[in-house]
Amino acid sequence: MVTINLRGGESEDVDADLLLFDGDDLVLWRGEQERWRRPRTELGSIHLRTSRTVTLEGVREEHPHAYRRWDENQERELLDLHAAGLSVREIAERTGRQPGGIRSRLNRLLGAVAPT
Repeated sequence: MVTINLRGGESEDVDADLLLFDGDDLVLWRGEQERWRRPRTELGSIHLRTSRTVTLEGVREEHPHAYRRWDENQERELLDLHAAGLSVREIAERTGRQPGGIRSRLNRLLGAVAPT
């Protein structure tokens, strides 16, 4: 569960297990489904309620390119793999990124993408 406090004083609780930044947006996911998206400029604070501790180093042990910026060559490779019919998980394994990061970038580049 994530509690988002917005700059206007409102707060929202979102059932999510993955938090990503996609360009200027904060995106929250639960499993294969995008649950919430807002521009960073609207955020006041983020409170994660979890029983486990996750570090960037720990995530990068399994996904070496997690949370790194995308360059044009990487985006081109992503689009090629997607066009070839690979699943999100297969693309994530090949590119060293998390499935949520793959979905988020595909959504940014192509619009809505099925969560496979």
